[in-house]
Amino acid sequence: MVAAVIELVGGALLIVGLATAVAGLLVVLDMLGAALFVHATHGIFAADEGWELVGAIGAAALALAAVGPGRFSIDHAVGARRPTAVTR
Repeated sequence: MVAAVIELVGGALLIVGLATAVAGLLVVLDMLGAALFVHATHGIFAADEGWELVGAIGAAALALAAVGPGRFSIDHAVGARRPTAVTR
């Protein structure tokens, strides 16, 4: 149940770009667990129930968590409206 919620909600958050770092890391951990506990014994390829697809999803989520949201994300839109501190 937890994995299903992380995949559904975390995927939706990554798509719209909201809480990108947190959602990305949760999806990475979820995909790591899926790869280790379910898919590792089946080899690499997704056609044989291997870890290829969960590896690709995990790598993409890790990249989004590391780089951050793009220009057209909710995180960027909310961050652009925050006042910046003036340094002297």
